[in-house]
Amino acid sequence: MKNQIIKTIVISIAIIAINLNVSAQCVQCDENSSATGDYSSVIGMSTLATAEGTFAGGYGSEANGSLSFAFGNQVIAGGTNSVVIGRFLETTVSPAMVFGTGGALTDKLTNGISNSLMIGFNSNKPT
Repeated sequence: MKNQIIKTIVISIAIIAINLNVSAQCVQCDENSSATGDYSSVIGMSTLATAEGTFAGGYGSEANGSLSFAFGNQVIAGGTNSVVIGRFLETTVSPAMVFGTGGALTDKLTNGISNSLMIGFNSNKPT
């Protein structure tokens, strides 16, 4: 009886320890993608979700602000509660949204204004 109780306790501790370590998820991603934030997820190629509760998808996307969402090609959600959808876009403050297409990888449309939405096409300036 005593051995059975000890075995049950050991198995229970092992199950709890395994469940505590499952905090991020990578779905259909390559070796350059990483979901390191608690409860973060990534999908795609070279995507990063580094903060808590983030999602990054597409190619070269990064969700670095807590509870942020980055989807597209070379986009960065840098602010907390930020949403970025498109190509060559970035947020640098919390909260902020940006949609569309920036000028180029080195000429991104960047939203640096809190509580705002920027939309632009083929430019680093909002339309």
